[in-house]
Amino acid sequence: MICEVKILDKSKNYGKGRIKDGFKQIVDYTTEYEKSAGYLVVYNFDENLVEFTFNNDSSIYTSIIHNGKTYYLIMIYLNNINPSDLGKIKTIKISKEDIIN
Repeated sequence: MICEVKILDKSKNYGKGRIKDGFKQIVDYTTEYEKSAGYLVVYNFDENLVEFTFNNDSSIYTSIIHNGKTYYLIMIYLNNINPSDLGKIKTIKISKEDIIN
């Protein structure tokens, strides 16, 4: 199983680019090890939401089919977001182009 873990944490300057870097790594690993799928798990320590804007999916779990392989992206929130504050919290939107290009 190919699985890469990345962290979003603005205090360490780990931002949106970390997701792109992690995606590139799972693509490289699935090619190198001849696997048909890979997983990118992102631990979000920031007080913001991440929305993947592809597959009509705004959940914490989505997938991308790229070069005939399936890549699963899983967002794990490790911050203290109060559900009543959801309308006030910044959302980081990530498109397929953000990850692949």
